[in-house]
Amino acid sequence: KKYTALHFGGNISLDRGVQSYLEFGNDNFQGMGSSLSLSGRIGEKDKNGGLNFRIDRVFKTYFTAALHTYYDFKLNPFLVNLRKIGEYWEERIGGKLIVGQQLRKLGQMNIELRIENVKDRRYSGEFIYSKNSELRTLGIRSVTDKRNKIAFPSQGIYNIWYWEAGNERIIGGQ
Repeated sequence: KKYTALHFGGNISLDRGVQSYLEFGNDNFQGMGSSLSLSGRIGEKDKNGGLNFRIDRVFKTYFTAALHTYYDFKLNPFLVNLRKIGEYWEERIGGKLIVGQQLRKLGQMNIELRIENVKDRRYSGEFIYSKNSELRTLGIRSVTDKRNKIAFPSQGIYNIWYWEAGNERIIGGQ
């Protein structure tokens, strides 16, 4: 079975314009059953790139781990009373470290640490909120998947519960 895949696609919308997507990945990286992928999106108002690594069973245990790094750059409208008065750039650079465990009959429980730098800058018109922010969050996620088929399930449940919070004293973010 081939484990290497190349995915590509595109999108056209009134809001974001033309976008194209590309993802190159390997679902059995180094023969360990782990997944490594490089993805990107480029468009008239967007640029995004990311590197993702995931391992579903660490050393043949039921522990899981993942690392996601990304760069995201967007041109957004600045609205006041639903009227566009300017545009601003939003740049995000960050990553997520996820560790968890697969639990019998319950699914998967994860703890996530996100570290992200956000820069907002004026592009055109009025925008008075230029700033840099250091986001640090801690999250808990539970995924329960008891569907009978992945692609087109006819019975079963799929439930995601997620909680995320940030605090200057605990993680040192803003």
